[in-house]
Amino acid sequence: MILKNLAQWAMDRFLALVTDIEEGKILLCYTTYSGSNTIALYKLAPESVQKHYRLVLHKIWGGDLENLSFLQRLKYYAKMRTMVFSSQCVVTTHGPFRFLKKKGSVAVEAWHGFPLKAMGFMEVNPKGRVYAHWAKCVDFILSYSTFYSTLMNACIGCRTKQYVVTGMPRNDFLFKSRGKELLEKLARRDLKDCKIAFYLPTFREHKVSNDVDVEGEKLSQNIFRLQDFSWKALVDFLEKHRIQLVFKPHPFEAQILKNLPIPSQILLLTEEMLEEEKIDLYELLNSADVLITDYSSVYFDYLLLDRPIIFIPTDLTLYKKRRGLLLEPYDFWTPGPKVYSYQDLEKEILEVLDGRDNYKDQRKIVRNIVHLYQDGQSTERVWSFLTEILEK
Repeated sequence: MILKNLAQWAMDRFLALVTDIEEGKILLCYTTYSGSNTIALYKLAPESVQKHYRLVLHKIWGGDLENLSFLQRLKYYAKMRTMVFSSQCVVTTHGPFRFLKKKGSVAVEAWHGFPLKAMGFMEVNPKGRVYAHWAKCVDFILSYSTFYSTLMNACIGCRTKQYVVTGMPRNDFLFKSRGKELLEKLARRDLKDCKIAFYLPTFREHKVSNDVDVEGEKLSQNIFRLQDFSWKALVDFLEKHRIQLVFKPHPFEAQILKNLPIPSQILLLTEEMLEEEKIDLYELLNSADVLITDYSSVYFDYLLLDRPIIFIPTDLTLYKKRRGLLLEPYDFWTPGPKVYSYQDLEKEILEVLDGRDNYKDQRKIVRNIVHLYQDGQSTERVWSFLTEILEK
């Protein structure tokens, strides 16, 4: 590992030395179409920005790299680093590149979610080393609010002046996109008379790819990890009440489920589908009448729509033990009913779709703590900030 890091450091220094910065080039790095702030910055960039800057949207950390030879990877790495070092500004979403900083360039981190789960220095088994380079490798970190900056800083350890409260660009999709039209395109069916429920669980690091997790639960037999679940009961329920369920599992879990005969009432949304259609998950999210999740930070953003959220914390004790939570008590920070059986899930879905919303006031409290801006103009604020910095 030491030799690998030294080799990377040497290559970075060489490429940084021989690569000139192209004035006006802004590199927007993304990893997936699952709520990317850089994709939103690219798609929603004002005309004035598009006219005066060269915006380059580039995918990094692609899964296809795993099948490349060492020389092919080295070539890709050199190409990627050259793109970075030739850019006047680089915006990332999954942490800044180590050794990224080049004199004369601006590095901005947008991150990819509001931290409910512990990470970095705050994890049960800390990964502080992974985040220790942030302070020196990034100039600015986009933020939801002072509260968000405080949480993030507990995890990554930067300086106050590095945080810029603008709101997150991807959340502008919640206000501006034609979500149901885009969802119909992906589902290949008319959803005009359907209610839409999104099920977006978090990634569980202890999951393995053979369909069985460490608790012995088979995902293909129980996607909700709930008592008394059956596929037939779910399909019958969705059909009877004209509900389209949109289920986006983690890519590892999607591989497990892809060969199942999924009925049309359930749209199994995958990274490949979103990438192929160039549609970000957040462009679909405002089509949802209700969100179902567990510990995924997507619900913090969904609060901006002021629509019901149902939580499934069936393994909360185990999750807290293994990963840890930044925010407790869990009940306060998760403004919605908690379900532990499939029958309860059906009951809560019908209640919220019938308009019986008992958590509206609690959602407002959490929303106002999390989001300073709730206006769908975060992209404008980010571009205004970046152009001011670049034109100095």
